[in-house]
Amino acid sequence: MKNLRVSAHQLGLITTLAVSGLSFFLLPWVKGSNLIYSVVVYFLTTCIGGTITYHRLLSHHSFAPPKWFFYFGTLCGILGAYGPPILWVAIH
Repeated sequence: MKNLRVSAHQLGLITTLAVSGLSFFLLPWVKGSNLIYSVVVYFLTTCIGGTITYHRLLSHHSFAPPKWFFYFGTLCGILGAYGPPILWVAIH
């Protein structure tokens, strides 16, 4: 496995996401609807952005989606902290 570097920005983002994720279980004023929002964001960033767009579409060219889905999925991957699409494709 390659020696991967983690920047301070990525480490801060990961830490922020982890702490905010724990808030669902530790803070009494966090509502259950926030959990639903989190599941939706997780689905968009991980399933649509990471798995379908970055991996299947950009890396392997497995299918030919409409142009709007190409841009939307790439945006979801960027917002999911997968990094720049060109770098992700080049490494994978």
